[in-house]
Amino acid sequence: MATLGFLLEAAGAARIDLIKIDTERFEIDVSAGAKKTLGQYQPVILLEMNSWCLIAFRNMNPRVFFWNPCSTIFPSSSGVTPCGELRRIGKGVRRPKIATSR
Repeated sequence: MATLGFLLEAAGAARIDLIKIDTERFEIDVSAGAKKTLGQYQPVILLEMNSWCLIAFRNMNPRVFFWNPCSTIFPSSSGVTPCGELRRIGKGVRRPKIATSR
């Protein structure tokens, strides 16, 4: 398996404008592994997240995904709500109360 940084270096990429991450439950792993590369190129990132996969394979509430792992990797983020509203996510934004099962 090759890292994003390795692939970009091998391609001789001087600039990256957009990266789409669509990895069916591995979004956290890909994003965390590419943190240095994403910081270097600072592209717009389109992260597709499958709620069902997060729940079924990671036992993770999708809202927890956005407020914890996602917001630490991408401190200034926006997400689309189920109603189609674009909402800021990340540091400095008030977090909603999320019910979690223990």
